[in-house]
Amino acid sequence: MPRQLALRGVTFTDTRLMGVDFSDLAPLPDVRFDKCDLRYSSFVKLRLRGTKLTGCLAREANFIEVDLTEVDFTGTDLQGANWQGCTLMKTNFARSIGVLFDPQKNRVKGARLGIEAAVALVHSLGIVVEEFETP
Repeated sequence: MPRQLALRGVTFTDTRLMGVDFSDLAPLPDVRFDKCDLRYSSFVKLRLRGTKLTGCLAREANFIEVDLTEVDFTGTDLQGANWQGCTLMKTNFARSIGVLFDPQKNRVKGARLGIEAAVALVHSLGIVVEEFETP
């Protein structure tokens, strides 16, 4: 991605952006991703408040020190994604697939999770939920 690219009012739809490094975008991008392939992409030190990443494939994407406040990940596959130092306040993961982050390494107040993601998060902390015990 070109350095300091200003993405203002841009929507990517059904776009293959696999492995793209979005880290050098201009400040405060206004961008949406709908049904995009974002596998192995990197988002580092960005402010993406209110962005929509819906119906995307974002397996093993990197989210490092990103402000994702009120971002909507509805229908996005986040299996194996790396979350470090992110602000996930009021972030919507309710209908996401494979989301798992460490609440001690990210700010998560008000984040919304589906039941499977909530149980996976609890299991990752070493807590057993009897009704959802894994084999």
